[in-house]
Amino acid sequence: MNRSRPIPFCTLPTTYLPYTGGFGTVLSITEQDGIPVVGLPRRFDADTTQAAESELRPVLERHPKRLLFDFEKTEYISSAGVRVILATSKTLKETDGVIALCTLGRETRYVLEITGFTKFLTIFPDREKALKHWRKEKE
Repeated sequence: MNRSRPIPFCTLPTTYLPYTGGFGTVLSITEQDGIPVVGLPRRFDADTTQAAESELRPVLERHPKRLLFDFEKTEYISSAGVRVILATSKTLKETDGVIALCTLGRETRYVLEITGFTKFLTIFPDREKALKHWRKEKE
């Protein structure tokens, strides 16, 4: 006699994000000194950029004057990740906003250098130096 038990129904998010540890958000978005700070995932590639763009949309709809991408946890960035950075930069420029990057590791810095991004993007060694720079600009 077959005595199988029914499997309980559970609801999971629709997008599986393999490089973030499973289901959930890709970005860590906080605000410091009125500036959105976007913590990027360990791997910023084709598997994570679609979800990242969705998570960025509400931030960009507020038309911030400054936005900081924090690469502290990012070990790898592909051309798809670079495209998100470029698209965000263009979106903010339309409303006189700017982006900056901070805490780049050796590999991510190299990718941004060979793509030419380091020539026109502001890069800070860490989050605090970026925020300190923008605080001085306000004065």
